[in-house]
Amino acid sequence: MTVAIPAQIAPEASVTPAAPRIRPALVNGLQIFIECPEWCTDDHVAENERHLEDICHGGRMADLMLPGPSGELDLMAFARLSQETCGSEEQRRPRVTVDDRAAGAYLLPDEADVFADGLVSFAEQIRAMVQVARGQ
Repeated sequence: MTVAIPAQIAPEASVTPAAPRIRPALVNGLQIFIECPEWCTDDHVAENERHLEDICHGGRMADLMLPGPSGELDLMAFARLSQETCGSEEQRRPRVTVDDRAAGAYLLPDEADVFADGLVSFAEQIRAMVQVARGQ
Protein backbone atom coordinates (compact mmCIF):
# COMPACT_ATOMS: atom_id res chain seq x y z
CA MET A 1 0.00 0.00 0.00
CA THR A 2 1.35 3.43 -0.96
CA VAL A 3 0.64 6.44 1.25
CA ALA A 4 0.72 9.87 -0.35
CA ILE A 5 2.35 12.64 1.68
CA PRO A 6 0.33 15.87 1.52
CA ALA A 7 2.13 18.73 -0.26
CA GLN A 8 2.12 21.00 2.80
CA ILE A 9 4.28 18.58 4.82
CA ALA A 10 7.95 19.21 4.12
CA PRO A 11 10.59 16.49 4.30
CA GLU A 12 12.54 16.33 7.57
CA ALA A 13 15.74 17.63 5.97
CA SER A 14 14.14 20.99 5.20
CA VAL A 15 13.17 21.65 8.85
CA THR A 16 16.76 21.47 10.03
CA PRO A 17 17.62 24.90 11.44
CA ALA A 18 20.32 26.89 9.70
CA ALA A 19 23.74 26.88 11.31
CA PRO A 20 24.25 29.76 13.73
CA ARG A 21 26.05 32.81 12.42
CA ILE A 22 29.38 33.05 14.23
CA ARG A 23 31.16 36.43 14.21
CA PRO A 24 34.30 37.80 15.84
CA ALA A 25 34.14 40.17 18.79
CA LEU A 26 36.70 41.87 21.00
CA VAL A 27 36.36 41.74 24.76
CA ASN A 28 38.97 43.77 26.60
CA GLY A 29 41.29 43.41 23.61
CA LEU A 30 40.90 39.63 23.24
CA GLN A 31 39.29 38.24 20.10
CA ILE A 32 36.49 35.77 20.71
CA PHE A 33 33.72 34.36 18.54
CA ILE A 34 30.04 34.79 19.36
CA GLU A 35 26.74 33.65 17.93
CA CYS A 36 25.10 36.62 16.23
CA PRO A 37 21.51 36.94 14.91
CA GLU A 38 21.10 37.47 11.16
CA TRP A 39 19.62 40.93 11.71
CA CYS A 40 22.57 42.20 13.82
CA THR A 41 24.58 44.92 12.08
CA ASP A 42 26.86 45.79 15.02
CA ASP A 43 30.62 45.56 14.59
CA HIS A 44 31.52 43.63 17.72
CA VAL A 45 35.25 43.97 17.00
CA ALA A 46 35.14 47.79 16.77
CA GLU A 47 33.08 47.99 19.97
CA ASN A 48 35.78 46.20 22.04
CA GLU A 49 33.58 45.80 25.11
CA ARG A 50 35.23 45.54 28.50
CA HIS A 51 33.20 42.51 29.65
CA LEU A 52 31.55 39.63 27.79
CA GLU A 53 28.16 40.52 29.30
CA ASP A 54 28.41 44.01 27.74
CA ILE A 55 28.07 42.60 24.21
CA CYS A 56 24.64 43.36 22.76
CA HIS A 57 23.17 42.89 19.30
CA GLY A 58 21.64 45.76 17.34
CA GLY A 59 19.90 45.97 13.99
CA ARG A 60 19.71 48.70 11.38
CA MET A 61 18.36 52.05 12.62
CA ALA A 62 15.03 53.50 11.55
CA ASP A 63 15.29 57.27 11.95
CA LEU A 64 12.46 59.76 12.45
CA MET A 65 13.66 63.04 10.97
CA LEU A 66 12.12 66.45 11.63
CA PRO A 67 12.47 69.07 8.87
CA GLY A 68 13.89 72.39 10.03
CA PRO A 69 13.10 75.87 8.72
CA SER A 70 16.09 75.87 6.37
CA GLY A 71 15.31 72.45 4.94
CA GLU A 72 17.82 70.59 7.10
CA LEU A 73 16.70 67.42 8.80
CA ASP A 74 17.17 66.83 12.52
CA LEU A 75 17.00 63.45 14.18
CA MET A 76 13.94 63.38 16.41
CA ALA A 77 14.03 59.69 17.37
CA PHE A 78 15.26 56.32 16.19
CA ALA A 79 14.26 52.71 16.58
CA ARG A 80 16.18 49.49 16.14
CA LEU A 81 15.98 45.83 16.98
CA SER A 82 18.20 45.01 19.96
CA GLN A 83 19.08 42.05 22.12
CA GLU A 84 21.06 41.58 25.31
CA THR A 85 23.34 38.54 25.38
CA CYS A 86 23.34 37.92 29.14
CA GLY A 87 20.74 37.75 31.87
CA SER A 88 17.53 35.80 32.18
CA GLU A 89 15.71 34.31 29.22
CA GLU A 90 13.26 37.22 29.42
CA GLN A 91 16.11 39.77 29.33
CA ARG A 92 17.67 38.05 26.28
CA ARG A 93 14.52 38.28 24.15
CA PRO A 94 14.87 40.60 21.12
CA ARG A 95 13.21 43.97 21.65
CA VAL A 96 12.53 47.11 19.67
CA THR A 97 14.51 49.97 21.13
CA VAL A 98 12.94 53.41 20.65
CA ASP A 99 15.04 56.40 21.69
CA ASP A 100 14.49 60.15 21.36
CA ARG A 101 18.02 60.98 22.59
CA ALA A 102 16.60 61.96 26.00
CA ALA A 103 14.90 58.72 27.06
CA GLY A 104 14.71 55.24 25.64
CA ALA A 105 12.26 52.37 25.76
CA TYR A 106 12.91 48.68 25.19
CA LEU A 107 9.68 47.26 23.82
CA LEU A 108 8.73 43.62 23.54
CA PRO A 109 7.12 42.71 20.20
CA ASP A 110 3.52 43.17 21.43
CA GLU A 111 4.40 46.52 23.01
CA ALA A 112 6.16 47.62 19.81
CA ASP A 113 3.02 46.74 17.82
CA VAL A 114 0.92 48.97 20.10
CA PHE A 115 3.49 51.76 19.75
CA ALA A 116 3.55 51.40 15.94
CA ASP A 117 -0.27 51.61 15.86
CA GLY A 118 0.01 54.82 17.89
CA LEU A 119 2.52 56.23 15.39
CA VAL A 120 0.16 55.48 12.50
CA SER A 121 -2.63 57.28 14.35
CA PHE A 122 -0.28 60.18 15.12
CA ALA A 123 0.68 60.45 11.43
CA GLU A 124 -2.99 60.44 10.41
CA GLN A 125 -3.71 63.27 12.86
CA ILE A 126 -0.78 65.29 11.51
CA ARG A 127 -2.06 64.80 7.94
CA ALA A 128 -5.50 66.04 9.03
CA MET A 129 -3.85 69.12 10.61
CA VAL A 130 -1.95 69.74 7.36
CA GLN A 131 -5.23 69.72 5.42
CA VAL A 132 -6.70 72.31 7.82
CA ALA A 133 -3.52 74.43 7.63
CA ARG A 134 -3.77 74.35 3.82
CA GLY A 135 -7.39 75.46 4.01
CA GLN A 136 -8.77 72.23 2.58
